Amino acid sequence: MIFSENFEGGTPGYVGTTGVIAGTQFSLVNGTIDVNGPGNGGTVSAYYPWLCAAPASGACIDTTGGSNQRGTIGTTAPIVFSAPGEYILTFDLEGWYESGVPGYADVTDAWATVQVDLGNLIVGNQFTVYGADNPYSPVEIVFQVAAPASATLTFTDLGGNYGFAGAILDNVEIDSAPEPVTALLFGFGALTLLAKKHATRAR
Repeated sequence: MIFSENFEGGTPGYVGTTGVIAGTQFSLVNGTIDVNGPGNGGTVSAYYPWLCAAPASGACIDTTGGSNQRGTIGTTAPIVFSAPGEYILTFDLEGWYESGVPGYADVTDAWATVQVDLGNLIVGNQFTVYGADNPYSPVEIVFQVAAPASATLTFTDLGGNYGFAGAILDNVEIDSAPEPVTALLFGFGALTLLAKKHATRAR
């Protein structure tokens, strides 16, 4: 694993000051965001915990904070790719929603668009999510690294139909993609195994 962040170390609440988002590997670059998640029964209160439902879990990030300012977050330290090759970025991204939550009006039509950048390795990839379509399958972006490099991963909320609601981000991971040769050999091995089973049954 090259990079992994599930935001479980973040303290639920509004974040409006640029700089490191405490307990995470991301910083607030501009705008505002919310760290959503359950409280601890003590000094930390729950903050929209239902937004972190499966496939997200625990704590998660609302890419727009309560002050109606769309947020940009970026990795506090550049992510290092020590070798050329094919890599894959995955993350959970869902639409903001409230449905059946006591004390809140039902909102399932919230949508937001998020842009993902990773230096010059991933440039301007945009995704639009809708609360009514939750849950989503994880987003996967495959990209190439031509030579050893380092880059900052950023997520930018570009807008939506509710000023208080951004896209919900969780479980960010980067890893090397499976080698095509390995996948081919695995597939050949599986076919060989099936052929042996078929031959055994035919006897």
